[in-house]
Amino acid sequence: MNLRSLSKVRRIGVLFCALAVVIPLGGSATDLPPGVETAKLANPLSCPGSGPISAASLASGVSTSRCALVGRVVVSGDVSVAVPPAGGGVAASGVGTPSSPGTSLRVTNVKGVVTATSESSTSAGTVAKQGPTPQTQLAGSSPPCRDGAFRQQGHDWKISLRWGYHQASTPRRMKASHAVEQIRLGLSNIRDGQDNCGLNGRPDASSRYLGRMTAKPNISMRDGRVRCGTYNSRNTVGWGPLPGNLLGYTCYWWNRDNKNMIAADMRLDPSSRTVLRYPANCRNKFDLQSLATHEWGHAYGLLHPGAGHAKLTMAHLLPPCSKAPRTLGLGDWRGMRKLYGLR
Repeated sequence: MNLRSLSKVRRIGVLFCALAVVIPLGGSATDLPPGVETAKLANPLSCPGSGPISAASLASGVSTSRCALVGRVVVSGDVSVAVPPAGGGVAASGVGTPSSPGTSLRVTNVKGVVTATSESSTSAGTVAKQGPTPQTQLAGSSPPCRDGAFRQQGHDWKISLRWGYHQASTPRRMKASHAVEQIRLGLSNIRDGQDNCGLNGRPDASSRYLGRMTAKPNISMRDGRVRCGTYNSRNTVGWGPLPGNLLGYTCYWWNRDNKNMIAADMRLDPSSRTVLRYPANCRNKFDLQSLATHEWGHAYGLLHPGAGHAKLTMAHLLPPCSKAPRTLGLGDWRGMRKLYGLR
């Protein structure tokens, strides 16, 4: 090829690249949903490659008009979720021991844009590599009846939360009837706003226990992570392995208007750390009813309040050898009131 031909090829290549920048793949800038600007999209000209998608790559939003994202797996830390259908959302939150607080992940598919939000359970809004020690958090936290902090997803149950228990997964060291009794008590603690603070009024939330379920919770373990399954409308509580020292995880889904909850599944740690009652010389044991109270808080729409609020029920760490999370602090109660009002 002579120099003149080579120069012509280069000019054509430059022109093609320029056109690729100004003409979005699959359409024009006017194809974006109303109110969504190109500048707000993480990378509007490309889609995530095959395989799991990091939550960070969806932090600013990616348009579904150019990418087939529904059903794709989004990962962050020790958790992963599947991108919900248009108009839906999914989130996963859990509670851990002092050495393993876990990660919370939220993915929404609203107005043609998929967005992911991920955070360490030790601080609101950021991913922290190492949070404060539990002793430091407890010492620096206000008493539960004086701590009004709470955070919420922004959606709630418009109908009664109807749920079942996957009895077959109950650890052999427990009687299923005893285990489900503590799980049901945990639900009533959060639903009815049980507190030792003298607060007036009960949240206007409701639930109905459907009994034993044959179907497992829509939660599994994949590649060392908790995996929330695909969009569904069933609510099941069961037991199964969790990564690290996590004690419980709840996956929950909401529907088209981004406000109505439609499903919540819960997976509990089956190891000997989770107990129905504490031994005389308790060490590194965790109360099932306290754990269930916290996880039901997620199922009803509450988030972790963030660092500095370690004495609340919805704190990201469950204290060992304590039953304190069975009763709500001021912030936990205010969060339920904000979501459901009072009876």
